[in-house]
Amino acid sequence: MKYSAILGVAMVTFSAYALSVDVLAQTVKTKSKTIATESVDAARPLVPEEKILFLELADESLRVLPNEASQPLVKKVLADTKINAAVGGRLLKRFWVVNAKDMRTTADRAQVLKLLRANSSVRSVSENRIYKPFIFNDPGYPNQKNLYTGANQTSSPVYDSEFVKLLERTPSSAESMVRVAVLDTGIAPAPDLNNQFDVEANFVEGVDYDFNNERFVSNSALFADATEPATSGANGGEPFYHGSKVQSLINAAADNSSGIVGMDRELRVSQIRVLSDSGGDSVSVMFGVLWSVGLYDRFVVESGEDPNFEFFARLPPNNNPANVVNLSLGGNASCSSFEQAAIDFVLNNSSTLIVAAAGNSALYGEQVPFAPANCNGVISVGASTTRFGDASYGNVSPALITSTLGGEPSVGDNLPVTEPSILRSMNGVSFASGTSFSTALVSGVLATALRLGLSEGVTSASLIQALKDTGHEFQDPESYCVQISDPVSNPRPCGTILNTSAFLLAVTGVDISGTTTSPPASDEVVEPAPDEDTSSNQPISDGGELPSEPEESNPTETASFQFSGTVNNVDASSIGLVANDPAVDPSSYSVSFARDSSSFVINLSIPGVYRLSFEADRVSESSEVQAASAGQTLFVSDVTLDSDSRQITATDPMAQETADGSPSSGTTASSGGGGGGGAINLMGLLGMLLLLGIAKFSGPQKLQL
Repeated sequence: MKYSAILGVAMVTFSAYALSVDVLAQTVKTKSKTIATESVDAARPLVPEEKILFLELADESLRVLPNEASQPLVKKVLADTKINAAVGGRLLKRFWVVNAKDMRTTADRAQVLKLLRANSSVRSVSENRIYKPFIFNDPGYPNQKNLYTGANQTSSPVYDSEFVKLLERTPSSAESMVRVAVLDTGIAPAPDLNNQFDVEANFVEGVDYDFNNERFVSNSALFADATEPATSGANGGEPFYHGSKVQSLINAAADNSSGIVGMDRELRVSQIRVLSDSGGDSVSVMFGVLWSVGLYDRFVVESGEDPNFEFFARLPPNNNPANVVNLSLGGNASCSSFEQAAIDFVLNNSSTLIVAAAGNSALYGEQVPFAPANCNGVISVGASTTRFGDASYGNVSPALITSTLGGEPSVGDNLPVTEPSILRSMNGVSFASGTSFSTALVSGVLATALRLGLSEGVTSASLIQALKDTGHEFQDPESYCVQISDPVSNPRPCGTILNTSAFLLAVTGVDISGTTTSPPASDEVVEPAPDEDTSSNQPISDGGELPSEPEESNPTETASFQFSGTVNNVDASSIGLVANDPAVDPSSYSVSFARDSSSFVINLSIPGVYRLSFEADRVSESSEVQAASAGQTLFVSDVTLDSDSRQITATDPMAQETADGSPSSGTTASSGGGGGGGAINLMGLLGMLLLLGIAKFSGPQKLQL
């Protein structure tokens, strides 16, 4: 968000590189990563937007008061702490926008924050954080060699991301329309992308904060144009075109003799400019997220108590809300109260998935080091290598939701991206690395899952859990994540790596592992450098040959079962599904667990009997079901796919002996092919309602498009 220099203070610009010099991290070295802690600013002048604070009063009863009644109390807090600041409007009925005009340096801001946080009348105070794009690129490295399949990897193990199967598939016209919002530096002319987006918005030049009148204002002409100025780079030079490169991995055009092939060319994209090469701030990004999903006006009216837009800028409506929001950006600090509240507003009022990059500072922490990736409900993404390792530059954490290919410059494995600059490339291609780009790939996979249609019972929370549960383990013995792993004290220090086919099968019931692929047309192949080995640049299938069509196919049936008792603390690693007939291919069936609904999602294609087993703490007591003994208990269920009806049934694994010693019958059934819910008794239903009533959700209960 570009702020007006009404007070005569010139807007300070600085490159992302200068910012990284100014912001120093308190760190402790260990092996090849650095333990991440909160960042601290070196003494430097503040730019105008950094003088904005979001102040929350401790007395929650004040939230019911109108603005004019509670604003004087905010002014009194500022006066009591001897802080000269103007007070604007209120956000989410909680956060007052405060412009601390006298703050001139980061040292001043640190002192103001300290004074306010020590005031008993203040619940929280958040700074207006500066974000920057996660840029990690060196075009001098050798051309990447079929990074998606790992075909350039000569030593074991090899990570095949399976993205080739997605970008080469032909989507059905019956699939859902899905939109991805790319919140980034904006757009640039490129043949690969010119017709690949249909919504634009600009929160950098198009929305300002009027410091004189203490309100947000907009310029309708500038707001509707997300074009990245050709001179917006460092020192007025050409920018990096970060936003265009991120978008290209999602939906770049095919068969146009230029650039690359995106994950799915039919995906709709909204280009929302919230950054320049020198960065952006919390307000730009959070307002951009709200607008991109069609919730900006609702946020203003319902949560800001500003129906006449006296404080907020009146913006054109967005009639094309996004299903997935891609945030390849961030700042080194924990998620602030304001950022979390804005994200919660989106997740609680839509089915949107928010995906954010973990960052490129080679940090390690119990939580993801960078915001907004470390905000609750956000799908945080790290960068991995073709050897199941973590990228040398990537931030890692046990709290990471997933990781996938982000490029590894040390071995020349860089991701091909569309390059708008003719100065850098004559064929529309350059090569880049960073968690920005692994994030775009994950957004593409999530959008594909939505396109294919989610199975019955798959919620946003269970979708996130499926990313974790189906993921590959880190395996590269030379990587940081494997070196610090310990089976007892630190079993998954960096989470898991995206397993595309297993994830899609778990959440959609669609098996892409056997998808027939074909070689790309000749004009899809990027011409290599003269000294490049072209043999490894061709997309190939797992075996190096095109798989043949099976003579007879078995459609996958999906069923969701909620058994008669409420299961507590299911051990996801203990869940197993085994066919009684050992001749049945294990890849033809799968099971996943949706924690938010306590339901098992079972996918079967071969008729027969299967054995479902899992360990859990206990089962709720009822008139029919007795509590299991304390501690982890093994539960077993017989699961059957009938060859005629194609219906999946399951015995109730929670059925215990009743008080009179007679066995409790427990058979649940679900229709196949779409996953109807299994039958559940009254206590099971009450347990579900209780869970829904007390659990804290990061999003809506069910994704519906």
